[in-house]
Amino acid sequence: AAWKIVQATIYRFSPAKLNCWRRFLLRCFGASIAATAAVRNTARVECPWNLVMGPHSSIGEYSWIYTLDKIFIGEYACVGQYVKLLTGSHDPCDPSFPLITRPITIGYGCWIAVGAIVLPGVQIGDLAVVGAGSVVTKDLPERTICAGNPCRPLKKRHLWEKVA
Repeated sequence: AAWKIVQATIYRFSPAKLNCWRRFLLRCFGASIAATAAVRNTARVECPWNLVMGPHSSIGEYSWIYTLDKIFIGEYACVGQYVKLLTGSHDPCDPSFPLITRPITIGYGCWIAVGAIVLPGVQIGDLAVVGAGSVVTKDLPERTICAGNPCRPLKKRHLWEKVA
């Protein structure tokens, strides 16, 4: 409850350039965030204690980071605007409709483009790209450009090696 109040006030209304303030607030609630990571003030993080962000990673405007389970965002990964990373769902076949959570891993140098949705349990390989508006239901291979609903690999991404 305390996090919801903080997020709705001093986090949300912090100036866009004050990433250091937002990192501090998220860390106060248990997030593990590298000193060079960036989280926009309009991004919504549900349970910050389950968020891990690597160096030079970012979360864009109006994204929803639903961390009922761990979310790992790798070094140099970019989570675009209006993206939804969802680690929780329910079992529709069970009459008690129990909550099911599974972690999400976004690899090194990934780009999750605007409006994409990543569902529970997905692992996105290093340097993969997820196209705008895609719905990611299964793991995606590294160095691949993927898109669609459901999201699927379209072609290889030919790119440089990791930054040393």
